[in-house]
Amino acid sequence: LIQKGEKSGRLVFHAHPGGSVCNTATVLSLLKVATLFASRASDDFLGTDLIEMLRKNKINPHLIRRNKGMRTSLAFARIADSGDSSYVFYRPRIGADNGGMPSPDKCFSKNVSAFHTGSLFPYSDEGYPVSLKFLRYAKRKKIFVSFDPNWHSSRIDRKSVV
Repeated sequence: LIQKGEKSGRLVFHAHPGGSVCNTATVLSLLKVATLFASRASDDFLGTDLIEMLRKNKINPHLIRRNKGMRTSLAFARIADSGDSSYVFYRPRIGADNGGMPSPDKCFSKNVSAFHTGSLFPYSDEGYPVSLKFLRYAKRKKIFVSFDPNWHSSRIDRKSVV
């Protein structure tokens, strides 16, 4: 949610499905790179909006797992006139299984040439083992890996994991 001003003394935000990895997928698709998005999404209208946005941008969403009862992660962004930004995140706890994400061998077909990951999920207790499993699989299959750390040390509780 990006701040769009104020109305009657209250902040007004505009919803945009995304996040750093989703934004990278969108750019790759705009560059005509065949793009598949593997993630989890809530089983609410926000999860539906994300999948519709991916399809509109010609990004294959078939590896998105909808989780009934899961709450959608939200990021509130304030962007100052100077371009500086500040964020507040609200994320659900999902457990070590990544909310039912398929295993790496189900996500990577033989024609995958690159794997992009990132954001704050790999730094969490539940996300670290899942991320490591995907990165090790990509390395073993000699798949090019790019990683967007989206590094904000103030937002990472356990820097020792990083």
